[in-house]
Amino acid sequence: MTPLPPKNARPLDEVDLRLLALLQRDAAVSRFSGAIARHPAVLNVYFVSGSYDFLLHVACSGPEDLRDFIATELSGKLQVAGTETHLIFEHTRGASSGE
Repeated sequence: MTPLPPKNARPLDEVDLRLLALLQRDAAVSRFSGAIARHPAVLNVYFVSGSYDFLLHVACSGPEDLRDFIATELSGKLQVAGTETHLIFEHTRGASSGE
């Protein structure tokens, strides 16, 4: 996998991945978040409410790298029960973002 640094990511290279995780303790959530955040393609990890448990923002060099990331880093993990992928076509910062 050839991840792009966030500053070089093109809009189609930013991806929103939603994970359904099988984690039952706060310590397990922290371990999982910390481990996945260390991957070079991962920009941000969010533990969220709703039908999914985690929201990841990742940057990959193309569809093949994204597929490889999902297959090797997520789908193969016992803690991950499912994923849903969304491409980010455009991002507009809000007034309070400081940029």
